[in-house]
Amino acid sequence: MSTPTADKAAVLKSLQNIARFWTERLATAKNDDDLVRISYDRARAAVKRAAAAGDTTAAHSLAETLAHWSADRERSAMKRHGL
Repeated sequence: MSTPTADKAAVLKSLQNIARFWTERLATAKNDDDLVRISYDRARAAVKRAAAAGDTTAAHSLAETLAHWSADRERSAMKRHGL
């Protein structure tokens, strides 16, 4: 049987491995399109992990974040064009 300390250590190691994996992938990006693709893949993977852990709000939260970001860019473009 594992102890709470051992469980925390295993979780920490897993999270560190995930962070290292994505940091290494981001370092391979050759351009902004690669950065976007890798970052989107990372977000989707995080949503899947969250859902597997019982978080039923992760996908909605990601969708809201992306929608707000997109709306901000659209408003900026309108201002840039004097609209």
